[in-house]
Amino acid sequence: MNYKYKYGVLGGTFDRFHPGHQKLIDLAFLESEKVTIGIATKELYKNKYLANLIESYKTRLMSVKSYVESKYDPTRVEFIEISDIYGNTMDKNSVEAIFVTEDTYANAELINSKRLELGLKPLEIVKVDFALSDDLVPITSERIRKGEIDRVGNSYLELFASQKKYILKEEDREQFKKPVGRVIKNLKSIEKIIKNKSMILAIGDVVVLNFFKKGIIADVNIIDYKTRRHEISSEQKEILQKLQNSKNTLTVDNFPGTIERRAVGVMNKSLTSFLETGKKQVILIEGEEDLLTISAILLSPLESIVLYGQPDEGIVVVTVNEKKKKEMKYLFSKLTRL
Repeated sequence: MNYKYKYGVLGGTFDRFHPGHQKLIDLAFLESEKVTIGIATKELYKNKYLANLIESYKTRLMSVKSYVESKYDPTRVEFIEISDIYGNTMDKNSVEAIFVTEDTYANAELINSKRLELGLKPLEIVKVDFALSDDLVPITSERIRKGEIDRVGNSYLELFASQKKYILKEEDREQFKKPVGRVIKNLKSIEKIIKNKSMILAIGDVVVLNFFKKGIIADVNIIDYKTRRHEISSEQKEILQKLQNSKNTLTVDNFPGTIERRAVGVMNKSLTSFLETGKKQVILIEGEEDLLTISAILLSPLESIVLYGQPDEGIVVVTVNEKKKKEMKYLFSKLTRL
């Protein structure tokens, strides 16, 4: 087979390996006889958004190798660690092309400038279009870490776009009463779990109050001034109102036994606001927040913690990960669309 280039290179973090990565690799192998794939170390990605959630080097390397070796002759590829944008592009004059996306195009230009300084021929820069998610936004590892999409580009927010209201059927109520995480009674144990997590969401007045009394305020607090569908005391309400101000509090309707699309939009706005500003958020529900745990888990960044009460048992602690989001998609599918 005749290839356009004798030797091509590409590099990246390759966190949460996804179709965008596949598209970049596929074009490099389609057009290059030999390919070097550079996989970033912590020195190179430490300033990326939610960098602490990036998979280990070994996990990322194995994901890329598994994909490449399932489709291409392994003698055509070498894998290297890269701790800067240059990798081995200064070492080999035989390199002819570098494969990039819009996000890394500027790095390729810097590489060419450096090659010219060293008397090397500049590389041909081949720009590969992004793979798009179902919301027509590029699939990126950052969006996966933020919890916006899954690895194949399905948007979690788009799940709620088709209808205004999603209702729990009476025959499914028992299934939805089961805790979706660990039930813990000891607040001290929970305090240890929530340390250094990307985001903490507390759902329910009693949960928020219990942590507030311990001097802990979750990053996003979802309350409705009720517990077990009864109004909380005036004293409890007064404590919760101390958390609220005009800048950090959003109010929205959500009827009992439902997930309202508008409530999901407000929740997404609050999550985004916290991630962008670091300021604590409060969502005041006019109605009840009983099913909003599902949307909270679906919309939260990976490695977030979602806390909610389990009557007479304790607090349910949910660590948000890709598997847990998949479980919530299934539960959400059980709701009736209106």
